[in-house]
Amino acid sequence: MSSETPHAAEGLDAYEVALKDERSAVIRGATIADAAQQLTVERETHTLGKGTMQLLEELSQSVEEQERAIDRFIAGQWAGLEGASIVAEVDGELAGEVNLKRFPLARLRHNARLGLGVSPKFQALGIGRALMEAAIRWARMTQEHEDPGVTRIDLSHIGGNDRAHALYESLGFRQVGVHTNKVRDPDGTLRTDVDMELLLD
Repeated sequence: MSSETPHAAEGLDAYEVALKDERSAVIRGATIADAAQQLTVERETHTLGKGTMQLLEELSQSVEEQERAIDRFIAGQWAGLEGASIVAEVDGELAGEVNLKRFPLARLRHNARLGLGVSPKFQALGIGRALMEAAIRWARMTQEHEDPGVTRIDLSHIGGNDRAHALYESLGFRQVGVHTNKVRDPDGTLRTDVDMELLLD
């Protein structure tokens, strides 16, 4: 495993961003050492019931599973495999993560699917925006290293999450589809799924 190998791409070296509460966050590529804290963030985000499509039991169930997932992202960052996993760290604690997963088929290689999660206690501080900006920067960088690079990013969110929708729109994403009753909660409640895309130059 690439246990000590962070994202090595130029431009994705660790850097700091100022937060709204006067603290700062370090934005960097994920490492294997982040696995346990990533699991915690995913579970904390899940409790909000707004962002994740996965049920709690569908998340990685062990640190080892999470390590394997991170390792695939790290190994494949410039090898045309998985994509990128980027995290935000505040005062030594993992505050959020964004993942970009590339499509495996040759005719879809220029597409990447984005997933974002910010721990509830770190929300509304600007971390989501910082992670999204880092993911978009990574996608643009692939165009310099790979053929094809990533020229299109898509994501989806559950209808009613207006704050997330506004964030995505402010970064250039546009709504391209609405799927009525696509998401079914464990209690049987049906909810809308909203598709968005960003086309890169």
